[in-house]
Amino acid sequence: MRVLGAGAARPDGHLGDRPPGGRPVAPQDWFDDGSFCRWAQRDLPPTEAVLAAVCEVLPEALARQLRVGLS
Repeated sequence: MRVLGAGAARPDGHLGDRPPGGRPVAPQDWFDDGSFCRWAQRDLPPTEAVLAAVCEVLPEALARQLRVGLS
């Protein structure tokens, strides 16, 4: 059911479909808080890349404190 419902490719290469008569449900209506959080964060960039980008725009002293706080 997970393969069919998610539209993932089956071993034979066929993309799955929803069950007959099924309708899509908005993720925010389906997941509890914890599972919604994990689902929303499943494709986040690597922490190192985000930290580097954030530190580039912060004042040097604050960027240094952030790095120390995260280590």
